[in-house]
Amino acid sequence: MAKRWRVFVVAAAGFLLISQGAQIAAAPLTVPALWWSARSTDRRGEWVTHTIVAGLTMAFVGWFGAYQLLGEKQPFIWAVPFATLMATVAFFNNTAWRKTAT
Repeated sequence: MAKRWRVFVVAAAGFLLISQGAQIAAAPLTVPALWWSARSTDRRGEWVTHTIVAGLTMAFVGWFGAYQLLGEKQPFIWAVPFATLMATVAFFNNTAWRKTAT
């Protein structure tokens, strides 16, 4: 069973993700908290959940940055969020998941 603080971190970040804009302001706190929480788990499913929420948060931040800097120019309006999502997943995969030998 997941520890309560890990559930709280994912629930809080998920709530901010659906709150239309609050995740941008909270991303400097929620993404490191999600990384720390994902790093402390031994369960692959929990790690995947943390990675998805962090990736979506960073994709929204990437979209916001692209929209503010470039407007709705193609392909930046969709390529920047996709790149930030993939970079976050790659970062979590290389640093957060503790691969244990079985």
